[in-house]
Amino acid sequence: MANYYQILGVNQTASVQEIKQAYRRLVKIYHPDKNPDRPEAIQRMVLINEAYNVIKDPVRRAQYDSLISLNTQPGSQQTYTTEAREPSREIPHYRCEQCGRQNSTLRLSIFLSVISYLVLTQKQAHAHVLCSSCRIKHSLLSNAKVWLLGWWGFPWGPIYSIEALFKNLKGGEQPIDNNVALLSLLAYDLYTQNLYEECYKALKASYKLRPDKETKEYMDQIEGLVPPSSRQFPNSMFSANPVLYNVPFLGALAVVSILLLFPSIWQKGNSGYSQYSQPQQYSQPQPIVDIRSSVEAFFGGYQYFADSMKLAQGLNKSSDVQGDWNKIRASLTNCKESLSKCDTTLMNRIYPGWGDMLSQKFIPAIDHYMVGIKQNPELSSIQKGDAIIVEVGMWWKNNVDALTDKLHRDYGFEFK
Repeated sequence: MANYYQILGVNQTASVQEIKQAYRRLVKIYHPDKNPDRPEAIQRMVLINEAYNVIKDPVRRAQYDSLISLNTQPGSQQTYTTEAREPSREIPHYRCEQCGRQNSTLRLSIFLSVISYLVLTQKQAHAHVLCSSCRIKHSLLSNAKVWLLGWWGFPWGPIYSIEALFKNLKGGEQPIDNNVALLSLLAYDLYTQNLYEECYKALKASYKLRPDKETKEYMDQIEGLVPPSSRQFPNSMFSANPVLYNVPFLGALAVVSILLLFPSIWQKGNSGYSQYSQPQQYSQPQPIVDIRSSVEAFFGGYQYFADSMKLAQGLNKSSDVQGDWNKIRASLTNCKESLSKCDTTLMNRIYPGWGDMLSQKFIPAIDHYMVGIKQNPELSSIQKGDAIIVEVGMWWKNNVDALTDKLHRDYGFEFK
């Protein structure tokens, strides 16, 4: 196997930027346009392009690195004889990187991670030798990180995140060449430890990935040492399949994310529960005639109040002060009588705070005015009414447009 790092002239730990710089430097030297009389330059350029296309891609690079490691291990050309168990021979001992377990479920898996920073998205690949249980845990953890950190970059964040989620969903990408080499070395190691059953299962998994005559011969050699009941893989689809764990896990993450991003959904749900838990208040829709009577009573009372205020402002120039005082008293009386016909609970349902403003501010202000102008004007009561009516005016100024729009849109009221 060609060493792509040597071809590019970089270390195995070189960064992506260092690899790009080395590739550009070699292109300037070996490009065929600059070497028309050197056929070897074309062959060299083919190798450079091949090496660069593998090393620049995170997934292919992780796969290549692990394959180099497996192919350079002692014992890659195993022989299942008694000499293989001699302690003087160096044997690679592959174990799960997470729990340290050594069995036939070990696989080399490549997991993707995606991290986004608004306009910058970084995709990386990480190769791990893991047992079946730890592959499930690692796939869940990898997908959780992608879900939390991968979406936020534009435009590549969502694209890379979807790719990573689907690959991690299956327990990572498991390249055939790498796992055939791993299972071959693992079977050799298990055989030297007299773990014939696990050795047979590792050879069988390798043969399933890539059937070949040599592996079949080794299986036949070991088969006599393994009980017949152990030659079949156990029916453990649910316990060993990461997809069956990732699908509900990602579904739960999606629901939680939606609820966090759009809190109005569960807030509406809570308010809806509160409404249905008290059916006596909202068991039937309010008849439109009740709505119309309350709205008309409110605006009728408001008009009486406006008339009284207009008369009060002209008292200084009035030729009949006592008569105007009587008119003010009559207008306020009519105002109070009209406002008293309003259903404040209904008004709050039509427009939040409308009924509260009427019962807690507007009507108390009218009461203060009526006390202040009964016989002899009482300034203290009138001043209290003035203070409250200022608050009513502020509320009205801030809400009148939205209120009248709602009354027109939902109930057909017309306003001039």
